[in-house]
Amino acid sequence: SEKMGGEVAISSGKGKTGGGQIKITSGQTDAESGTSSTTGSITIESPSSNIDATKSGDVKILSGDTTSSSSGSIHIETGKSSDGSAGQLILSVGDSKNIGTDISIGSGGSTNSDGGNFKITSGDGTNTGRIDISTQDSDNGNSGDIAITSGETNLKKTGRISLTTSASKNNGGNIDLKTEDSPNLGSIKI
Repeated sequence: SEKMGGEVAISSGKGKTGGGQIKITSGQTDAESGTSSTTGSITIESPSSNIDATKSGDVKILSGDTTSSSSGSIHIETGKSSDGSAGQLILSVGDSKNIGTDISIGSGGSTNSDGGNFKITSGDGTNTGRIDISTQDSDNGNSGDIAITSGETNLKKTGRISLTTSASKNNGGNIDLKTEDSPNLGSIKI
């Protein structure tokens, strides 16, 4: 077409007890056990654009709206590994010439009850995993701030911020609040 490209639509069938599923699976491998190999990858992407004032297309993964039941969940998960390491889950924004683009993750709101919680948990193991929250280093400018803030309210109390180490039968964990060494030391205000 001289204007808009043609659309490709893939739909499953309707049913009285449930709609049909759509499943996309990459190819298996016939490699022998112990031989380094991988099954096929699946790539979903919009094409790049080298034309001025033309954006690359969006990629959307959405579950449908519903009136009275719960809407469908979206699961993004790497497979388990019995002898090796499970695959990484990487969520990143590409670099740009101007100001870097944000990543926004938010829990759901509610018109009649509490808003949804937001939970970050490290993995279980002999020692549980660590959670690092940090800004990038900077050679010439300032490194970025980290702000932990509870929301404002007009009628009731603002939310509490708790910094706690859990109980232990042996040694409890420390809470360290410090500024690193530099010619002009930063301050700590409480």
